[in-house]
Amino acid sequence: MTTSIDWLSDAGLNYGYGGFETLRVTAGKVHFLEQHFERFQRMAAFLKITLPWQRDMVIGHAKEQLECSGIQDGVMK
Repeated sequence: MTTSIDWLSDAGLNYGYGGFETLRVTAGKVHFLEQHFERFQRMAAFLKITLPWQRDMVIGHAKEQLECSGIQDGVMK
């Protein structure tokens, strides 16, 4: 999948805007993963940052990374 972003009007790139989420992991599961991504989308929209990823792609990748890491209790960023 190829994603096109208008780099000239992307506030995140042009002004250094950004954000992150900290996700709690307990017993190998991320708490409220979908809600974290929804909040991240709202933050990006507020800052006028174009996200090049779809929801399912990010959630799937986060779950895959958690499984590969073997982390049972901790945080993901």
